[in-house]
Amino acid sequence: MSQSVKGKWSKIYFGGVFLYFFIIRFLVIPSGDDFFWAGAQGDYLLRHAFYGPQAIYGGSSNGRYIGNFLEIVTMHHLLLAMLMYGIFWSLLIWCLWSLTGKTRFSLVLSSLFVFTFQVGYLSTVLSWNAGFINYVPPIALILLYLVWVQRDWNNKLNYNKWFLIVAAGLISLVGGLFVEHLTLYQIFIGLIVMTFGKFVLNKKIKLFELSYLSGAVVAAGIMFTHRAYYEHSTYRNTNLDIHALANNFLDVTHFWSNTLNLIVNIVICLTVIMLSSKLIQNNWRKIFTQVLAGFFIIYFLIINLWLRGKVYNQYFIYRQLADAPITRLDGMMTIVFLLFLIYATITFFNIKANFIIKLAT
Repeated sequence: MSQSVKGKWSKIYFGGVFLYFFIIRFLVIPSGDDFFWAGAQGDYLLRHAFYGPQAIYGGSSNGRYIGNFLEIVTMHHLLLAMLMYGIFWSLLIWCLWSLTGKTRFSLVLSSLFVFTFQVGYLSTVLSWNAGFINYVPPIALILLYLVWVQRDWNNKLNYNKWFLIVAAGLISLVGGLFVEHLTLYQIFIGLIVMTFGKFVLNKKIKLFELSYLSGAVVAAGIMFTHRAYYEHSTYRNTNLDIHALANNFLDVTHFWSNTLNLIVNIVICLTVIMLSSKLIQNNWRKIFTQVLAGFFIIYFLIINLWLRGKVYNQYFIYRQLADAPITRLDGMMTIVFLLFLIYATITFFNIKANFIIKLAT
């Protein structure tokens, strides 16, 4: 088993992580939306509760109150931008490390996690201020809540009760005002934590869990009552048309959510192969699982090599491959891959009352 990292060394290490990202932010060159928010358009939206004519402001007229505000402030105050960059990247890595056992190996993997992103994600969150502001802080806050939950389930949460209640509600309220899908995801996380804790681990629902869910619901209410979402947008539209949602997934979303994550997918498949050799007793089932994992490794390698030869701009991949049969094929492969991961998870892990506690310890 990997050795744990001692307290003083972890503090020194994360001090270095903070310094690294602090300096990296100094080197980030403003681009794209950064100029929009730093200029007259951003000033107008700030003074009008981030609402403006759709024909002019489009998707920038939205309910991302805190995300928009921080984007404007950090574009005018470099030191604050550098501090935020260092703090939230360090917090995200620390949370990943905490959730994966605080070993030396998990520390290395947590630190390298960001660099496994596909080029589009990496350039968005690492070298673009607007992308960082909208995605990294809310994700770090969600992970922080999960760290608290894990410690509580392990009976190692030593914070003051009322501090935890207030803090949990506050981080979900703040975290829900950055970007729409994470606003909804917070509600999902809050419900899953309470449901799993109550009915699988036989844990009492804690007040800080209720506080987190309440903050998430309030944040969603604040965001989605913004009137821009009820007007036609020149940038993005939302609806509950199942057919339109399915087409969007099959034509666009699967590339970003799955296919282009080449390194992550290969690591997952290799992990499945290694785990199956140890945890599956039936030889035919073991071979079946390993062959499927190997097939997906080969498929993701081939499709990514093919896309590199056909796609000249990853951001507009959906336009370049519009109506191409490969888009639907890859969309279906994404669904099959997700089903495979569900199968592997159920095969490897028996969801018992003490599973997460055993896994964490």
